[in-house]
Order: sequence, then structure tokens, then C-alpha cells
Amino acid sequence: MGSADYLYALCDTVLDASYDALSDLRTGFAPPSRVFVSHGPAEAQGCKEGGQLTVHLEPIEMRQSRAQAGSQMPGSGPTVPVATLTIRLFRCYQPLNPDGSVLTAIQEDEAAKAMMIDGWCLATGLWASMATGALASCSGVQLGRVTPLRSAGSYQGWSLALTVQLSDGGPE
Repeated sequence: MGSADYLYALCDTVLDASYDALSDLRTGFAPPSRVFVSHGPAEAQGCKEGGQLTVHLEPIEMRQSRAQAGSQMPGSGPTVPVATLTIRLFRCYQPLNPDGSVLTAIQEDEAAKAMMIDGWCLATGLWASMATGALASCSGVQLGRVTPLRSAGSYQGWSLALTVQLSDGGPE
């Protein structure tokens, strides 16, 4: 029997796995404290809270499932519902020093290093969760593009797409 909050629960599970990936001591910073499931792409906020981590649902579509090895021709499997979930991480980024001067190359380099650590820990943490963690029980999970985000304002971060095959009846 399915559950009415199945899609929300799925997004929340991905959010928890993402938060856990950023909680790893490898990042060197505290995980964002502004953390939530959003109906759609949320505006970047949370500078005072150490950043923002969100998960939202993209369109659900029907896709051809992958054929079982040796059992069918590739692409001839049944169609299944697939959801794309987008994980977005924003951290504060001040493009100018407090005195209004432009950041030095060393400051820009340090900011880039911090963001790359965040992105790498988020991606590898999700990969681990897909293999043995909270996402291991989900069907057909695939991590898509891991894309840097740089807003026009004072935020930078990452966007990750994760596709999940939806079960017919929702969670067990």
C-alpha cells in the first residue's frame, strides 16, 4: 500500500543523506543550518545560518527501464516512473572585502577550495549513501551532473541531480 506523502518522504530521505555528507568532518565547516525540502527551486538565503541545503522535485516522467543483463534487448524493458530530485547547496560568498576592495587572488583561491571541498564531500557522500546508506534501498538511483552555482549576489554553491525510479505503491 502506498503513502500519500511518498514523494515528500523520498525528498526528505535525500535531504538527510545530503546533510550527512556535509556533516562529515572532511569538510572542515559546519553543515548549513537552513535545511529543508522545497516545492521548487528555493531562493538562496541563509548567510547567517552557515548556508542553505534544499531538495526539490523536478518533473516526474516515464522512462524505459534498463534491461536485465541477458534477458532483453537494451531499451526494450517496461516503462517506469522516474523522479529527478535536485539538491542545492548555497554558502555565503562575499565578492568584496569589508573595505570595498576586490578579493585578492589568494582569497578567491581559498573560497574556491572551500566550495570544492563542499561539492566533493556532497557528491561522494551521496555515492556512499547510494551504495550502503539511506539511499541503498531506493530503486534505480543515479547521480547526475554535479554543477557549480554562482549567484549574482553573495552566494555560491552546488546543484546535483539525482534520479530515482519510483515504486508503484509508494514506500513499504
